Amino acid sequence: MVGPPEREFLALERCNFVSNLAYYRAAIRLCEYPDWNMDVTHRRALKQSFMTLTTGSSLMHMAHTWEGERYDNSMIGIIVYVAYQAIMEKVKADDEMHNLGFPNATNSVPLADRIAHLPLTERPTKWGYTINEMMNHEFQSDYTRMFGGLIVTILFSTMPNFLAKAVVSGILKVLDSFGTVPGLTDYLKNTYEPDAEKLVKTYSISTADSIEVFKKFIGTLIKLIWAFSWQEEFFPFLAPVYNHPFVMKLLVDLTPKINAFASKLNGFPQTDAHMASGKNIYPGSGFCDYDSPHALWHEQSANGFVELMLWADYFYGVIKLN
Repeated sequence: MVGPPEREFLALERCNFVSNLAYYRAAIRLCEYPDWNMDVTHRRALKQSFMTLTTGSSLMHMAHTWEGERYDNSMIGIIVYVAYQAIMEKVKADDEMHNLGFPNATNSVPLADRIAHLPLTERPTKWGYTINEMMNHEFQSDYTRMFGGLIVTILFSTMPNFLAKAVVSGILKVLDSFGTVPGLTDYLKNTYEPDAEKLVKTYSISTADSIEVFKKFIGTLIKLIWAFSWQEEFFPFLAPVYNHPFVMKLLVDLTPKINAFASKLNGFPQTDAHMASGKNIYPGSGFCDYDSPHALWHEQSANGFVELMLWADYFYGVIKLN
């Protein structure tokens, strides 16, 4: 049970439920960011999507409902999709690139808005079905392809072709060794990369800006790797670590140092001291940090996803159309 005595309610996963408050803090960080380049429509959709992710993931971990699971799985993808499509619109990509190969896809901005307003427009029993229909028929809902498309596009834009291919191949080999992203390598190497190579010839990035984009990428990547390290489904071989209290404590206590190093590399403003350190992000985090790996995933992914969006926005700002 969680909540004050007069308003207690049952939460099946107490730490994994309350730790979703980190995504609210992520939305506030986006509101406080002073250096936006994207248009206000896409910025609004990003903030809106982080707020919706908080609600959806909370539903999932509080009650294990299918509605919560659909919310949870859709919103991570839509957050990345919004940033990806903002870039694709600026460089005037064709529909194949803009929609990640999904025919007649709905644009990410109205998607984000519709899902955010479902509690106002439909009964709770319909939420899961509506989101499921959207995921199956309206957009490319495999968020690994969205992450992959965003990262491949930016790396191919800011590196020599041979080097970008080598970096992408190295990342994919590591991911393939885990066996948790089947089909991603084939899609990126054989479908997405050839189109990306053609697209990047239509705009340019200066050498100085390319170096800065890469430096910010490394800092952001460190935060994302640390976040995914606590995602049990992504790195199942780390189960012995999750189940060993002493080792878990040692690693959790490294979080402030890892975040500080990554923040120094990417240089993004750290407007929330608790998010920056990874400590005291929500009520009970002092206990949950050591009790639940997935609670740490929520904290660190909120941190990493925000800075992935800021990285995409920085890239958006340095694009010069030919």
